[in-house]
Amino acid sequence: MHRPQLFLIEWFLCTFIVFLCCTAAISGSSFEHRVHEGHLCARNSKWYSARDFTLKLEPKGIQGNPSFTVQLMENDDMHIKLDGLVPTVDGSSGEAILIAGRVLLTRNIQMQENYAIDILDGPALLRQLALTLIGLASEKGPQSATFPIQAKIAEVKYPIKVTTASAGGSYNAPWEAMIDLFKNDKGIIDYKIAFSFAEQQGKKTAKNFTGQLSNYGERNSNKPLTDDFNISNWKQYIIGPYTKKTEKGTIHDYGTTNIEPPLSTLGKLRKYIKEKKATKDGRHNK
Repeated sequence: MHRPQLFLIEWFLCTFIVFLCCTAAISGSSFEHRVHEGHLCARNSKWYSARDFTLKLEPKGIQGNPSFTVQLMENDDMHIKLDGLVPTVDGSSGEAILIAGRVLLTRNIQMQENYAIDILDGPALLRQLALTLIGLASEKGPQSATFPIQAKIAEVKYPIKVTTASAGGSYNAPWEAMIDLFKNDKGIIDYKIAFSFAEQQGKKTAKNFTGQLSNYGERNSNKPLTDDFNISNWKQYIIGPYTKKTEKGTIHDYGTTNIEPPLSTLGKLRKYIKEKKATKDGRHNK
């Protein structure tokens, strides 16, 4: 006499399980394992092993195709070449070098003293976006992936977030991307990404870019700059927190401040960085 009740319980449980499965299929994401603090990012991506990275933007309404190239040196210093992304003295390419993550050198670039860090932030954020999308399309990385790769990926739940110590941004879901990657016989990987994402007003914005990845083997082919490298014709900035007094009060921010007096060689700059670190750590300079 208890069988009908048991049957109803079984029917309810089966229906509930089916409902959960259907709900998971609708609201879930194929990228759940790549979520960090509620968003997707390039964290731990094997594609970061590419030490040479080029990106060319194809935005609507902008003349030309702004681009940049990032090279990571053997000692983790960074060299950046920029075309059309920052104001320059003569309209040609600008250059920037990041030394030990603490000093920024620039040449042929016009930027206000405290905002020269934007030279680093722009390429860093775009590089993160590209590597996040490539990593979602193929998680194997440049050495293990099978080429060519053609993938269409989409997400309705999680945004893509890009950040640096001084800047950040978020590309809202729903978003989608078409990604093509090809490797030539020299090991250089060409990529093409067509990316569209939702703005807060519900409109979609497109961001298309192309570029190359290379130098991703065990050994880095980019040798460090030598100590006798002449930096006297480069603008020199220390990176970090700074204070600035204005008519409205004191501003506390993170950015760049001029090194005064400027130094003549990279060797002297490295010594300057070492002494600054020693002072910050509370040790006596020798």
